[in-house]
Amino acid sequence: MGEHVGEANYPTYVEVLRRAVKPGGRVLVQQMSRSGRKGGKHPGGGPFIESFIAPDMHMRPVGETIAHPEHGGLEVRDVHGLREHYVQTVAGWLERFEANLPRLTELVGEEVVRVWRLYLVGGSMAFRDGRMGVDQILMVRPGAVHTLPAKRASVRAVFVVAGIDLLICLVAMGLTAWVSRRVGRVSVVDVARGLAFVAVGLALAVFSGHWLSWLLAGLVAVWGGRLALHIQRRSRGHGEDPRYAAMLGDAGFGTVIRKVFLVRGPAVFLVSLPLMTAAVYAVRWPWLVVAGVALWLVGLVFEAVGDAQLAAYRKLPKDVKPQVMQTGLWRWTRHPNYFGDACVWWGIWLAGALSTGWLPGLLTIIAPVAMTYFRPSPPEHAFSSAR
Repeated sequence: MGEHVGEANYPTYVEVLRRAVKPGGRVLVQQMSRSGRKGGKHPGGGPFIESFIAPDMHMRPVGETIAHPEHGGLEVRDVHGLREHYVQTVAGWLERFEANLPRLTELVGEEVVRVWRLYLVGGSMAFRDGRMGVDQILMVRPGAVHTLPAKRASVRAVFVVAGIDLLICLVAMGLTAWVSRRVGRVSVVDVARGLAFVAVGLALAVFSGHWLSWLLAGLVAVWGGRLALHIQRRSRGHGEDPRYAAMLGDAGFGTVIRKVFLVRGPAVFLVSLPLMTAAVYAVRWPWLVVAGVALWLVGLVFEAVGDAQLAAYRKLPKDVKPQVMQTGLWRWTRHPNYFGDACVWWGIWLAGALSTGWLPGLLTIIAPVAMTYFRPSPPEHAFSSAR
């Protein structure tokens, strides 16, 4: 409520705000303003407000207000005008005022009630006509790199990134279903899954332009590209994956769509929630980005080493190959890829969601949980000599 600070005290007010945050820290001030064109000679809002409502009121055009923090050592990053919103806000206040009129009259008397009714009605008109406004001014203290995003986050931006993600998932699964029918193998979806994640990450990075989105796009591209290439090489020259053959049997392609593609598409959308969060919100805790990248690296190395060990096992002559692989990472886990995937996406969640705040992290935690627990169980031949 900077309009109550007073013109003479405003430089001191700015200095107090500047000292209250460390370099790179943010300051958000919301205060009333008046139009330079229609505001007249009354920075307090006119004789009525100055006499009966707020004798200390001092409003100025928002352009004059932002000059104070700029001169006082703060950098103005954004100004959001709320004038139209306050037309509705004051209307809501007035509605509740009238609904409680008998009680208010009993508390303060009819004269005070009439004064405040007039103030609410006049204030609503002033906001509507552009004579008064309310503005939020976002500033940072120079001296360190701030973490504000390149674009202002909004509800609309959330829906846009969700729409981009959903569109990519639909197109990716649609094209994969078409390819699957042409080649006669459902298992091509395993290659497409990693590439779909890569496409989502790159598209959201292009939309956002924020460094965190580009970082995550790179991490997902490395993980998803490696996974897609590995699966493609492993399945080359083989028929249908036994998992899908056992699950689908002689079912028609409609059943394939329902059991495979209509499951994998939403799964990609769900798991990529941290990528959407990073495209909209700014980093609050940078150290979580570092921790997330470290955990992602653990998962990637675990997957790559596990795949290399399995490939070496499959090349062994049958007379010396154990029936079940129980060496290396396979000694400790049924399937290193599943553990690696879990680490990768918990890391991406830390870096892309939790680093932006506890609420985005809480709302998107279903993504790494889904990658960890809601996975098909690997068949026995995944690590046996029969494969």
